[in-house]
Formats: sequence, structure tokens, C-alpha cells
Amino acid sequence: MKALFKTKKGFGNVELIDVPEPRCGNMEIKIKIMAIGICGTDLHIYEGSFPYFNPPVILGHEFTGVISEIGKHVRNIKSFNLGDKVVILPSAAVVCGNCEYCRSGNFIFCSERKGMGHGVNGGMTEYICVREELIYKLPEKVSFEVGSLVEPLSCCIQSVDDFVNILPTQYYLVSGPGSIGLLILMLIKLRNGNVVLTGITKDEKRLKLGEKLGGDLVLNIEKEDFFTSIYDRFGKKEVDVCFECSGSGKSINNCINFSKRMGFIIQVGIFNSEQVIKLNDIVLKQLTLFGSLGFTWRSWIKSLELLKDNKIKLASIITHKYKLTEWEDAFNKAMEPESLKVIIEPF
Repeated sequence: MKALFKTKKGFGNVELIDVPEPRCGNMEIKIKIMAIGICGTDLHIYEGSFPYFNPPVILGHEFTGVISEIGKHVRNIKSFNLGDKVVILPSAAVVCGNCEYCRSGNFIFCSERKGMGHGVNGGMTEYICVREELIYKLPEKVSFEVGSLVEPLSCCIQSVDDFVNILPTQYYLVSGPGSIGLLILMLIKLRNGNVVLTGITKDEKRLKLGEKLGGDLVLNIEKEDFFTSIYDRFGKKEVDVCFECSGSGKSINNCINFSKRMGFIIQVGIFNSEQVIKLNDIVLKQLTLFGSLGFTWRSWIKSLELLKDNKIKLASIITHKYKLTEWEDAFNKAMEPESLKVIIEPF
């Protein structure tokens, strides 16, 4: 079978290689992979800027598939059937299960943790064998492509739900209209918050989509003044909570500038390099800054519930699809400003 490997550290060093199809262990379930989303992490690994990976390793952690084989000693064997549509929880591929973080559901901080697609082999291949506790059934009406977005949606649910209460009387800035920013916008609107979405000129298509998805005020801050625009729209001069989603130094400093005194900033985007941040302004405005990394078991389950109830338009952020043999075109497309979520289909 084909598998997309990061063969060694550094820029590039990604190859589509023929490897033996994995054998299903007695305690494992074998998945025929149907759809894999390209994540920003995959792009960082490709570029060599993501430090936490162990080459050679198969890329990809946002994936869905169907059950093709069930190990004879799987504990809950009656819960699974051949052909079931499933999504894989990739971030807990290796965890200790006993530390304070694992026991509290915050497994992302386990010192022994290895996630699929960087720590251990991931889903940019044709088949994978995984432990049963990492496998969750997809609602029958949910497509494989939409199902592959459960992982990024879970990350966004943690960002929106775990640090502040979303209230209809407050105003929220989402800085950066990429896939994560648009998911956060949709989640805030589900909770009836007022959303200001900001981007720059290269984000014009994404900003237009953000408007269609319910953004109350959508701004290109290279062309429009934030303070004038928000005052004209809401009679406000600042926002209550900022979600920084771009991983840009300019963006985080804008969040500091645009926040009200005693406001909140949730840092969701990952920076590629060290940044100069206005720490004095954080002190002088007495802002609270949270970092949001990954997700918990709780936010994963919430994602599946949203899919089941069809309460969020996940398909709207899928812009392109490619076959695994076209991975280079897919990665290049994922790096373009006009793209949002790019999906790879092995078959």
C-alpha cells in the first residue's frame, strides 16, 4: 500500500512510499482510510518548523474510514461491525494513562504522549490498525470528508468553551479567517455571541465566507479602521474576548490593542518563530491571556454530538480534494491563501 512519510528532519523530505499493509493485532481494529484533512501541523512538519515529530513517520492525523477487520480479543467487540463508518481520535495514540493529565482528561500534556502523524504513524495511507478506545462511530449521514474535521472542531470547542463563557451581550474578535478561525466563529454564533472577524487583503475570499457563516462584522484591517468600524456597527470601541487564530505577531498585538480593559485573549494559533508582544499593555489593561492547545475527551465528545445534530456547517470550509498520489499538489494548495480545508482521499 502507499504511505506518505516524512523521512527525516528539515524542509521537505516527504515521500510517497510503498509499504506492507499492516496486520491487525488481537487487540486492534483495522481501518480502511477514506478521508484525511491536511492540518497546519502537517504543513509545519513539511517545512521542518514543527519540532515534535519522530521521522520516519507517516503523516496525517485528521482522518476517517471504515472498519475492515476486528481483532478477536477486542474488549467491546459487540460494539463494532465490519463496514462501520468511524473517526479516529489521533492525539492519544500513546499516553501513560496514569499521570495527573491523563486522569483529568487533559491527556495532551502527558509527558509520554505521542500523537498520530508526528509521534507515531498517521493516516496518510490506505490502512491503519489502532486501539479500540480511539475509534468512534460516525453518524451515517455524515460524510467521510466532514467527519475528518472532528479533530480540529474539538480543538476549537476547547478554545471556545473552556476559558470564558460566551454570552449574547458580549463581543468577540476572531483574528485570522482560516479553518480554525471560521470554526470558532461558527461555535460562537451557536452560543449567540456577537462576532467580529478580521483578516488581511490576502484573506478576502475567506472573509466573504465568514460573512456568510454569520460574522456580524467582517473587516480587512489593511483597508478598514477597526475602532471606527466596530463603533459604527455596535456603538462599542473594544471587544470583550479575542481569539487569535493566525499565529501572527501582528495579529496578537492587534488583539491586545482591540481588547477592553480586563478583557480576555485566547491564543489558538501557533507561531513559527519568536514574536515581539506588547506585554506592558497586557499589564496596563490587566488582560488575561490563555493558551489553548489541542483538546480533551470532553471536547471530542461535544464535537461528535454537534455532528450528530447537524448544528454546524463543517462542509463549508472544505475547499479542495485530492488523491493520495497527488499529495504534492494537495500540500501546495493547502498553503495558498484561497484554500481552507484540503482533503486527501487514498482511494
